[in-house]
Amino acid sequence: MTRLPLDTFVHRGALAVAIGLIAAGASQTAREPGVEHGYVRTGVLLWVVAVTIPLLQFV
Repeated sequence: MTRLPLDTFVHRGALAVAIGLIAAGASQTAREPGVEHGYVRTGVLLWVVAVTIPLLQFV
């Protein structure tokens, strides 16, 4: 039986949370145009970090 490493679950969980924050922020902005983009910015930042950190092992 092959098992996935814990790092894979943490990475996928971080990406899921990031995409959820982007979706929540975009939904809130669509309903109320005057709302700040806090969730979207946080989600994008988390997504960029979650995608970039695994790539640093190849540098």
